[in-house]
Amino acid sequence: MNILIGLLPAIIWGLLPLAITRFVKGGPLVQITGIGIGTTIVAIITTIIVRPELPGTLGLILCFLSGLTWMIGTYGQMYSFKKIGVSRVFPLSSGVQIVGNALLGWLVLHEWVGAKQVLRGMLFVVLIIAGIILCNKEGKKANDLGADSADGDSAEEMPKLTKAEELKILLMIALTSLGYCAYSLFPKLSGAGAMSQTLPQGLGMLVGAVVISFVFGKENPFKMDKKNIRIASCVGLFYGIASLIFLVSIARNGMVNGFILSQLNMVIATLSGIFIIKEAQKIPLWRTALGVIAIFAGCILIQLI
Repeated sequence: MNILIGLLPAIIWGLLPLAITRFVKGGPLVQITGIGIGTTIVAIITTIIVRPELPGTLGLILCFLSGLTWMIGTYGQMYSFKKIGVSRVFPLSSGVQIVGNALLGWLVLHEWVGAKQVLRGMLFVVLIIAGIILCNKEGKKANDLGADSADGDSAEEMPKLTKAEELKILLMIALTSLGYCAYSLFPKLSGAGAMSQTLPQGLGMLVGAVVISFVFGKENPFKMDKKNIRIASCVGLFYGIASLIFLVSIARNGMVNGFILSQLNMVIATLSGIFIIKEAQKIPLWRTALGVIAIFAGCILIQLI
């Protein structure tokens, strides 16, 4: 039963990119605004029911910033899905998150102690980076792979990008994914309990979505397509629910096992991009599979240091 609880967040988070790309139209700004609304609704309901003791002023600020930086990472993902595909975005984003959290745990939280742990940790980081490269480095016959990896017209076509444009997209994913690392770090620095974080994080996510829409998209979020906002909000509700289940999983399975189980979302999202969305593949399937295995193996080994 505890394993099933641990797998539920991975399944939900892994299928969210599929739901976003299939059912939510209107671009990444509509998507993140709806997700911000949905997660905030879950946070408010949870706070009303559980009634946790809210953290102090510093804790509230850090948890709020945690939600805001999470939205930066989410915007990077949503923007990139239509550019290079879910099957390439998720391994890179997840890899950066795992590496970033591991290094922050070492350098800021001092979770790696002694030369042996540091050496092992760095070796596993190299393994994850190798997996990221495998998932994103094109083969010699990359131009021919789109027809081979999906059933003709059923493939989800990606826009044709130059090498420079594609490199910019990959760099943007890597940089915005650091927002997810900050999302994990700030609550630890605040010392707030898991349930106490929920409301300020949710508000931070919502404010982050509004700010990104105004500043980067130059679009008024209050004048967006209401229908697509409602659909995206439903996706946000599921994300918020998955986050709550993840907290239960950590309590029952422990932090290490709970985190490892949640990282199966990368495998689910990558496979759904290839076989369900049927994205035209520029990366050989065997290389994507090997890269995902390397990243997931690195995740497990880092958690077991």
